[in-house]
Amino acid sequence: MGQIGGLLKEEMPREKLIRFGPNGLTNVELLAIILRTGTRDKNVIDLSREILSKFDLKTISRASFEDFLKFKGIKSGKACILISLFELSRRVQFSGSDLLESSKVCFKNSKDIYSYVKSDFLHLDIEKVMIIYLDSRNKPIKKEFLFSGEFNKSYFDIKIVLKKILSVNCFKVILVHNHPSGDSSPSLADIDLTKKFIGACCGIDVKVIDHIVVGRYYTSLFDRNLM
Repeated sequence: MGQIGGLLKEEMPREKLIRFGPNGLTNVELLAIILRTGTRDKNVIDLSREILSKFDLKTISRASFEDFLKFKGIKSGKACILISLFELSRRVQFSGSDLLESSKVCFKNSKDIYSYVKSDFLHLDIEKVMIIYLDSRNKPIKKEFLFSGEFNKSYFDIKIVLKKILSVNCFKVILVHNHPSGDSSPSLADIDLTKKFIGACCGIDVKVIDHIVVGRYYTSLFDRNLM
């Protein structure tokens, strides 16, 4: 009976997957299939178990390249595979059932907007800027992250956003960005840049209907008359 890295052949995740299907595997075993190999001192199951002891499933899906490199046995190749896998999972989710649900969404207030995006900002430890593109009836056409870093002039390039808006051919947009500190209060820089963005969008006949700052909860600049 063969043995690989301390594991009997019939205990290897790939063999179990073939025999029992994916539902018969634990999270550790599924991750082990993706990683494929461990280290000299640690088999792939133990490596997977170590990673999942540090991250739950929601957190690992948002882990950065640098986060994965902290584990002995994870180099750039495996880190890229993990990040790509989770990104594809998010895209599949949005292009499938989420896209169908999006067709039913119509933003009536800031709470609707926050409900639509809050899962995208869970567990992020850096600032990210999202744009939501809307049709004339306030229904979302598309949402995407465009920038990472503080919401200021050095990261938020208005010209790039305007090109994106024109390519989508939308009527309205919503800005969303997060404060990893948890405090959703907009800064003076947030307010100033929002007003500049509104002015730029007026030039292409597109309306900015809100700017949502996500923290432990959220703040709407529109609700606070700050835009």
